[in-house]
Amino acid sequence: MKTARTDIGESPDPHIGERLELLGKETDPAFVREIVSQFLEEVTPTFRQLQEAFVSAEAKSVEVYSHKLKGAALNMGANTLASHLERMEHLARQADVPSAEALLDTVRTECDRVCDYLRRLLAVPR
Repeated sequence: MKTARTDIGESPDPHIGERLELLGKETDPAFVREIVSQFLEEVTPTFRQLQEAFVSAEAKSVEVYSHKLKGAALNMGANTLASHLERMEHLARQADVPSAEALLDTVRTECDRVCDYLRRLLAVPR
């Protein structure tokens, strides 16, 4: 995973491969697969909670869920996704829910790209 391009297609963020490779060196490949699986299991319900927070226009909830997703994205090395979520979190902290919500489609698209890539990565036998 040293480059952004592997046999599973291009990574949406070159830092994903770097981060997962580093984790693999610090721990073991089975652990890396476990945390990738956990990320994939948790991202959808957390994103759903984020969407619900926008429906109810609860700035604090938007802040909490965007922060949670940002942390998960950083753990995977998905820095582009984390950057969008950081902006969303900042706007929510300022109670600017409409501006934060304007980022939702961008976050969804990037999140889908990251998840699709990680699913392909998990499908590769190790």
